[in-house]
Amino acid sequence: ECRAQAADRSLFGERRGPDRQIRKRVRRVRDGLRTVQRHRRKLDREGSLPWFHFEGHFGDVFVRGGGFDLVVGNLDGDTLSGENGSSIETDSTTVFGLAINYNFNSHWALGGELTWGSPDYDAVIIPDDGFGNPLPPQTIRHEMDLFSYMFKGTFNLLEGPITPYAELGFGWTEMDSNVADQPPITGCWWDPWWGYICNTYVSTFTKTRETLTGALGIRWDLGNGMTLKGSYGMMRIDTSRASENAEMNYYRLDVGWRF
Repeated sequence: ECRAQAADRSLFGERRGPDRQIRKRVRRVRDGLRTVQRHRRKLDREGSLPWFHFEGHFGDVFVRGGGFDLVVGNLDGDTLSGENGSSIETDSTTVFGLAINYNFNSHWALGGELTWGSPDYDAVIIPDDGFGNPLPPQTIRHEMDLFSYMFKGTFNLLEGPITPYAELGFGWTEMDSNVADQPPITGCWWDPWWGYICNTYVSTFTKTRETLTGALGIRWDLGNGMTLKGSYGMMRIDTSRASENAEMNYYRLDVGWRF
């Protein structure tokens, strides 16, 4: 069309030649051809279309399925008051964990996780003389073990590879004080491999309490099934006997893989 217009003749029989609009159209066509040729060479070389991204064009298909995360984070400490002047103060601690999840679509996911940590603590206990009369308080400085088993639901705000998200969790936390709750027990037996063995077992004061969690964070899909998540939230443990429930803030980093 551009060539035909340029070859047209004027009233005096002279060729008109390409005007400025035709020259601009010709330049755009040539630029487009060069772009197509460049993409074709890239397709031949890399085997992929430069303007096509599977995760971006078919996000719902890509995100549907399971995965697991490795977790590392920090759990803040808390101070609680108990009965008759007893109290406990926990330090912050590093936590580790493993999470599994299933993505129903690009917005909703459901999963479970196990996390653990070992914070130091100061406990003030009030001994009793056996007749209901309190004795002078004693302070214990020790390290406890925390194990949390949680079920979590997650809502991702956006469908793209980078999205804010919110999650809520419910489960249980096992708290092991590592303080003996009875005298040590020693037992001996004959082992078919090791012969006669004696071992001492120490029972410790342990409680398991209901736990709620909530967090806000950012998720980034890095590609090749790998994800990175950072979040800040709060864990609430039902202490039952203390004046209030334990409420500890935490932040964590999750590195995940989908399968």
